[in-house]
Amino acid sequence: MIVGARLTLANFVEELSSEKEDFKARFERLSRLDKLESLNLGLNNFNNSILSSLKGLSSLKHLSLDGNQLNGSIDTKDFDSLSKLEELDLSRNEIQNFVTSTGINSSNPPPPTFDCF
Repeated sequence: MIVGARLTLANFVEELSSEKEDFKARFERLSRLDKLESLNLGLNNFNNSILSSLKGLSSLKHLSLDGNQLNGSIDTKDFDSLSKLEELDLSRNEIQNFVTSTGINSSNPPPPTFDCF
């Protein structure tokens, strides 16, 4: 008998896809999925506010936010907590440029730590 053990779905989920679902849920608890390595939220009409909901997903390696309504300037600090991120898909959005915490504007892709396509 194991005493004090508490297992939840968050202990096991490594991949989550909600592509083209017009998913309008709140994501405050998304960071509880600490084993999550792949997250596909493409084609869901999300705006820039979704970026703050991704903090805490420290195991995330693959993130797709393609075909949403991300627009204007994106601050690269929104991705700072995603230290294991290898692949980031921001295609089919209306992003104008990327801004670093130092205030430098760039119309080029984010720093080399991101593989954007």
